[in-house]
Amino acid sequence: MNREDFIQRAALTALPECIRIIFNDTVIKNIGNRIETTDAIYKATDIAERIAVFLCDKIEEYDPEVIKKKQSEKEEWIRELLAYPISYFTRSNTIRSLLLNAGYRTVADLVKSKKEDLRSIKGVGGRTITDLEDLLERNDLYFGMDISKYE
Repeated sequence: MNREDFIQRAALTALPECIRIIFNDTVIKNIGNRIETTDAIYKATDIAERIAVFLCDKIEEYDPEVIKKKQSEKEEWIRELLAYPISYFTRSNTIRSLLLNAGYRTVADLVKSKKEDLRSIKGVGGRTITDLEDLLERNDLYFGMDISKYE
């Protein structure tokens, strides 16, 4: 069953309960006021569809095929990112120059190294390492990373 069919089926299943809730809620809150049947059905349909979409999204989160596909896409993204030259990865000209002069050419070179390796580079201090660490973390990378599965 595809996503659209699932959402439609789930919404139709939830619709009667949503209508009942809307009618009851209206009677409790607005004694004497009436809600038109068509208004109740429109509101209930909207609620039922939102519930169905939510359920579909939750089910997909735990679908082994979806998980495998997302993991594969993430691995491909990391593989591409590791091949990026340092010059594309860092925004600071100073950091870029320091890394290039120390022999770091690609992002892979950077993540394979340890923080201690970077500290030994003249001009690289705690602030630079923190900036690089933040940049790596935003891309699901880290210092001392084993990249053998991405090569």
